[in-house]
Amino acid sequence: MKKIRLAMVRCDGHAYTFGPLLAECHPHVYRDNCHAQYYWMIDGAQPNKLRTPIIPGFKLVKVWEPDPDRRHPGMSTSVADLADTFVVKPQVCSNIDEVTEDIDAVFINNCNGDGSDHLTLATPFLKKGIPTFIDKPFAAQLKDAKAMVALARKHKTPLFSGSIMSHVNEVTYLKRRLPEIRGPLHLGIVKGVGGPDGPLGAIIHGLSFAHTVFGTGVEWVECMGDLPLQYVLLHYASGVEALVVNRHKFE
Repeated sequence: MKKIRLAMVRCDGHAYTFGPLLAECHPHVYRDNCHAQYYWMIDGAQPNKLRTPIIPGFKLVKVWEPDPDRRHPGMSTSVADLADTFVVKPQVCSNIDEVTEDIDAVFINNCNGDGSDHLTLATPFLKKGIPTFIDKPFAAQLKDAKAMVALARKHKTPLFSGSIMSHVNEVTYLKRRLPEIRGPLHLGIVKGVGGPDGPLGAIIHGLSFAHTVFGTGVEWVECMGDLPLQYVLLHYASGVEALVVNRHKFE
């Protein structure tokens, strides 16, 4: 089978997280361009080796930054620097139309944003039937989420978005242990990330954790605290409540 030709949109911390999992990189360039992600992704005992193997079947062919003058938090690199990180250097595109040509799929990164531009960024790919992964959070407003789903259905385009907290084994194992609790379950408390002291979009992780462990049958939501989304209380039809605490700093 031919490799999937993948394009990446936005040169932020997640481009430096997921990119090296999909294409071979130069470790020393990776370190210089984004040391924070390099620290997490590289084996400390073997500085030229990733902690996890490269996922086979992909070819990173294009990268694009919607705002070329922007420097994302914790980084001073440009989209050209991102391209230089990889052994097989992807094409640096100048506009989104150029990105949509001759690719099989697109990965829209979002490390620190709230998802407010995802509808704009995803629309050209969805209209062309290009399978689209949208980094968390899926959207900042419900109307944008509905619009992207409608476009995907209209053009029969695969569309996916998710938090790691919905997929890692550790969370699934925790859910399996709930039957060990004696008596009925009334309340679960989740320490989220982001919120008032960090990237607002990162609150999706705590919510996804709650959904994976306690289920998705939420009837209504209550938000409390001195700051927006500081405490998010999920009320389930079963009577169970899950409190997601987004008070602490993003770490």
